[in-house]
Amino acid sequence: MTGRRSWWITPIVVGHFLLGWAVALPLLGWEMVLQLMQPDDLVEVFAKLVFAFVAALVAGSIVPYSEQQPLSATLSGCVVALLFTSNAVASALVTSSFGLSAPLIVPVVGALLLMGASIPLMGVLEKHDGTIA
Repeated sequence: MTGRRSWWITPIVVGHFLLGWAVALPLLGWEMVLQLMQPDDLVEVFAKLVFAFVAALVAGSIVPYSEQQPLSATLSGCVVALLFTSNAVASALVTSSFGLSAPLIVPVVGALLLMGASIPLMGVLEKHDGTIA
């Protein structure tokens, strides 16, 4: 381990990611069997899944869960929805306007949105020694 007090964060993040994939893979397989989705769509679905996971991590950093603030989880969910919807709309707009491939656009637009959403965190993390007040 790392010797820091927050060594447990990385295994939990990896565990949540793997649990999400354990749930998603059978559902994706079932959609393929029912022909609701084509194998060509898997790259775009993977890009959107990774973006949703990273958006949830960013939202959890911006609005941390608190027992004293019962609406913190709801607000964090709203931040994820805002980031994910913004990514979907912006990716569709760029794809239709410039004729580019969606699997290439989703990560680029998503990275730009996440960088913009992370700007408020930079000052907070710097002032409070890595913890969010």
